[in-house]
Order: sequence, then C-alpha cells, then structure tokens
Amino acid sequence: MMEDEQLYTVKLSALLGVSLAAERWEGTDDLPEYLVQNRKFYKVQDGDVCFLIIELDEKFSKDSRILHHQMENYQYFAKMYVAYSVKNISRQSRSAYIEHGISFICLPDQVYLPFLGMLLTNRFNREKIVSNDKMTPTAQQLFLLLLYSDGDPVSKSKAALMMKKSAASITSASAILVKFGLVVQKRNGKELLLYRTKSGVELLNMARPYLINPVKTVITVYKIREYLKIPFAGETALGKYGMLNEPAIECRAIYGKTIDAGVSFNEEEWEKEDKLLHIQQWKYDCNLFSHNDLVDPVSLACSFMGNKDERIEIELEKMIKEYRWQ
Repeated sequence: MMEDEQLYTVKLSALLGVSLAAERWEGTDDLPEYLVQNRKFYKVQDGDVCFLIIELDEKFSKDSRILHHQMENYQYFAKMYVAYSVKNISRQSRSAYIEHGISFICLPDQVYLPFLGMLLTNRFNREKIVSNDKMTPTAQQLFLLLLYSDGDPVSKSKAALMMKKSAASITSASAILVKFGLVVQKRNGKELLLYRTKSGVELLNMARPYLINPVKTVITVYKIREYLKIPFAGETALGKYGMLNEPAIECRAIYGKTIDAGVSFNEEEWEKEDKLLHIQQWKYDCNLFSHNDLVDPVSLACSFMGNKDERIEIELEKMIKEYRWQ
C-alpha cells in the first residue's frame, strides 16, 4: 500500500473513529485534462458510503466557486461524494468552503465530511474552534422547511429541488442540523430521508441557540411598483401578524437581487414617508415560506435578534405561540 493510501486509511480512520479502506481511483480516463493535472485520486469506503478524495497540489485555485463547480463535475463522472485534500487552509477559505458545500480534509485536525455526519473541532494557529456553532443560511432554510412541514420525512433530493440548491449544499446543511440534534437521517433505498427529532415549538426551542439573523443589510428606496410584489418584513410584518402599530415607512424583504442605489439619509429626512420603503436584503430566500405577503414567523423573529424593545418582544412571543404548528 502506498504512503498516501495509508494516510487516508490509518490516520483518517483514527481521527473519525471509523474503519476506512482507501485505494487509488483509476477512473480519471473519462475526466477532462484540467480536472486531472497535478491531482491524485483515492476512492475511500466506509461501509455502504463511498467517496472520492482528490489531493490538490500547492498551486490549486482557492476560489470556492471554482472548486464547487469542479466538485460537481467530479461527482457527475465518479457517481460518488467528493472531498478535497489540502495541505493548508486558512480560516477564510474554510468558511467559504463550508458555505459552498465543499467537503475537505486538511490533516491532522481539520476535517469536514458532512456526508459521513462529521463536523470536527478545527484549529487555526493553535486556537481551538468548534465548527458551525450557528446555522449557515442554507442550514437555516432547510431547518425551516422541516419545521413548517406536516411531519413527514423530506428527502434530500426534494429539499434541493424546493430550495434550488445543489445536492452538496443540502448535504452540508443537513449535517449541521444532525450535529445540533434537530434532525436524523435514514436511508431508504437510494434516498436519504430527513426526519425532525421534535415538532412545533419544541423543535423551535431546541434550535434557538443556533438560529441566525436572516437580514444582511437594510436599504431605503423610493416606493415603486416592482417592490410592492415582495413580502412584508420587519415591524410592518409584525404589525400585520398582531396588534403592533405599523411604522410610517413600510418594510419588505428581498433575496437574490442587489439594489445599488438607495435614498440618502438627507433625502429620507425631507421626503414624505409614504413615498419611501425600507428593504431588507436577506441571506436566504424569503419567498419560500412567505404567506399572505408576509415573511415566515420564525425568520421574522430572527430578524429582531438583539432587539431590546419590550413591545416587540411581547408581540413576537404572542405570534410564535399563536402559530398553528404541525
């Protein structure tokens, strides 16, 4: 057995606490030359799960978008999960890889293999960091998909279709939810099904420490017809859910579109309030769970993280309590 194969069979097995078998992968003949050059390939097996480790040299592109695109090509040709093996990784690169659903190995102590349910403690410059103490935007969206469901299991392929995400992104997101004890996954033939561990408010309360604020930025714009088609958010939505007085300037949410030009602070001071609109730009699709032109209640509550207004806290608590949970 070659030295690199021993590295993945012995060291990775010991690190993960599983029994892995690694061998050189000989399927590179079908790959384009640019996906083969200066790379080594190993097929690794853990029981019924096979995955491909691609060892990258020092000169590989660290752009997560390029690596994600290449990973999808490898998965198409190899018909198995794919993970990159790198010799060094920065904190910034690691975060980008996880966000883009890229599995990776950087021995001896940084491993991200979500298809094995492995999210391990990582170290950067001797500083100990626990991976993902909060949900990623995709993980939170997947959590909401399960939370608002009727309780039946959801397959990863269905979740990917509904959320318009890649299979790799859903795999990474589900591994985070499994780690937090919110979801279990079971295989049914070729499908991996996701099951909630609790339901309704009980599941929501379990998830509270891990939820993130979905709002990336807030911008003030002039109210035009285009923006009146997106869902209400912020205090406007909270007012429509309950009894809170709605603000003079409406608030709505948008995802996937960059709004370049807003209204300056000076213009906002002098303009009539009914001509203006506050738009929250979200980290995940605010339309997927919106109903009656309102963003979903859990995301709405998360958008008020850090709020100290007692009126808002009372209304949020009432909204969550009165929601008809499945």
